[in-house]
Amino acid sequence: MSTEALGLVSLGSYLVNFYFIVSISINSMSNRFISIEILNENYIDASNYFSAVYLLNILLSFIIIILSSVFIPFINNIFNISDFIIADFQIYLIFLNINFIILLFSSLYSVSYFVSNNLYLENYRKMESLIIKSLLLFGLYFFLKANIYFVSLAILISSMYLFWSSRDYFNSNLKDIEISLRVEYKHIKELLNSGFHNSVIRLSQVILDGFDLILANFFLTNLLMGEIALSKIILTALLSLISVVSASYLPTITRSYSLNNKEDLLITIVSALNKQIRLTTIPIAIFTVFGMEFIELWIPKENSSSVYLITIASLFPIYLVAPYNSLYDLFTIRNQVSKISKIMFFSSISSFLLVLLFCYLFGSNPYFIVSISAFLGLFRTLFYTIPHYSNYFNVSRLYFWKFALKNLVFVLITVIFSLFIKSSFLFVLNWFSLIFCISICSIISLMFNSFFIKQFSDYYVDKCNNSSL
Repeated sequence: MSTEALGLVSLGSYLVNFYFIVSISINSMSNRFISIEILNENYIDASNYFSAVYLLNILLSFIIIILSSVFIPFINNIFNISDFIIADFQIYLIFLNINFIILLFSSLYSVSYFVSNNLYLENYRKMESLIIKSLLLFGLYFFLKANIYFVSLAILISSMYLFWSSRDYFNSNLKDIEISLRVEYKHIKELLNSGFHNSVIRLSQVILDGFDLILANFFLTNLLMGEIALSKIILTALLSLISVVSASYLPTITRSYSLNNKEDLLITIVSALNKQIRLTTIPIAIFTVFGMEFIELWIPKENSSSVYLITIASLFPIYLVAPYNSLYDLFTIRNQVSKISKIMFFSSISSFLLVLLFCYLFGSNPYFIVSISAFLGLFRTLFYTIPHYSNYFNVSRLYFWKFALKNLVFVLITVIFSLFIKSSFLFVLNWFSLIFCISICSIISLMFNSFFIKQFSDYYVDKCNNSSL
């Protein structure tokens, strides 16, 4: 596909994210309410919460169908899209909307993995779904003329597999949960009241992320919009890996919170932070070292150096704050999302206005567009989230700030080590040699991290416990 087509693929995904803003009001707190009731063996209330979410998702699905029927036919009047690709993009959006409706119910059924503390099974199903999507994409683009909608078609079919697998697991493991379309208003009200602030967070995230592409579409060329979109594909892959690691701790964190065991909760959070540092510093550092070669092999006809630099500009703050997902998850578990939602919304509006200001003062620049929101996220984590939970756990701010420093140190060590190996012994000529180089550096880095992070963790955590607790 052309760079413009790749940019439209990402733009379409971010447009659908606006539906997520509404759906999050319904679904974001469902796992929390349903799982806590099940852990307390209150299956009647758990069934009522589940039924309330099910009914609201049906209503939302009808709204999506109506809006899509009005919006998609006139998409070319809203955005700058080449004539030859409009119909292709419209079909792509139709498949994305159908996929979103399926995901609404798939995510609801996936609560069974969460409650049973078997998230690894859900990750297996997601991996199988990813394989299905990859095979479909390969087959469609290899045997047929390239079209944008092949991407959303493959996504749709893989999501259908996730839906059926989640539904089967739910029916097998949560037989005490009964679905009824007769629900009490109080359950709907409680879900919406709690979920509203998560919608504000999602809206803020869409402004921080998705508006990058919209602003690029208006202020930059389609080529630069495509390069930003490519950089976001890489960034999203890295952030998804971090989310998978942090999500594995959600059931344990939820269980500790439901038992009102704050000391055990802190131990679980610290364990999650250390595990994320051990695992996530490696792909971040490896991309920093081998990112240029990866992009050259992935999109040989594009400006690989520009895509690489744009990605690094948006990635740099993650060198510090990558391991802190578990702290953000704790806002949802404690049903305290209203606090972080206000901060997120303020930072998103600030990011949007700052980008407009920089574009006006210094001209349109892709690095301004992607880096401003990233650095605001860095400041939000270091100077709001960490102080908030330092007070909650009654520890010093240094207790949590040290994880950011530790993450940065190990990223830099891995980068220096990988650069030494790359320049001294390894040469990247093709995909095989790239995979080989990355594998060698990753294995050695993982061995290094597993040993030294444990030593640093034991030393610093004990020191902070003695001085702050």
